[in-house]
Amino acid sequence: MPLYSNYENGKYHDGVWRCGCDQRAIPFESSQPNSKGEKFLRCSQPRGQQCRFFLTEVDDTERIRRAKTLNVILTPETLTSPRSTDPRSNSSQSTSSQSSTIPATLPTPDTGKTTLKRRLFTSSGSSTSGDDSNGSSSRKRRRLLSLHDDSEHSPSPSSRQVRQRTDHHDKNDLPTLVFELLQSDGLALRSSTKSAIRHVILEREAASKARLHAKESLEMALEKIDELEGHDDSASSDDA
Repeated sequence: MPLYSNYENGKYHDGVWRCGCDQRAIPFESSQPNSKGEKFLRCSQPRGQQCRFFLTEVDDTERIRRAKTLNVILTPETLTSPRSTDPRSNSSQSTSSQSSTIPATLPTPDTGKTTLKRRLFTSSGSSTSGDDSNGSSSRKRRRLLSLHDDSEHSPSPSSRQVRQRTDHHDKNDLPTLVFELLQSDGLALRSSTKSAIRHVILEREAASKARLHAKESLEMALEKIDELEGHDDSASSDDA
């Protein structure tokens, strides 16, 4: 008999498939007449206790191909950092504007890695000995935050997070809305196709939220640094 995949309750992490029982899926080879020799993965529990996880080798290859295609659709626009301005020097403004635009692109599903790197750039303009508050605000303007890909620092969504969202299908989550829209247009998808699309969308959505959370944390840290430096400047002025 032909083999049909059903792996919505499974999770894929670091090149390993785990079934709905959170056990490593075991490879088998079909001995049925119409599918003899075809390879597939299924739950490792004893017969009668197995979950519904079932993934053929053909569908797993197709899932990877669809993931590469969806990556082109789901990749957001390139992020750019703010530009630095220094009213005391036109040449300094031109130099800082060119160096402050650093693109950050999301990784592809092939790597499964999302990344984040923080860099602080300080312009070469000399500080004046005038008003301390002006010096503090100028120093704040020179501090730039740049987001860039670096696989060593970015928090990526764990397989547990992705599996939890897959197991509890929210009626308003993005994959469900996509499936309902396609169904309203008369396009019916196989369960294996839905599983592939759902895994890709949820992984990318979790990665984007992790990147946004990291960015907000860095911005809060920079504001705290500016606040502490402002207190130091005030204390130095009082001592003088």
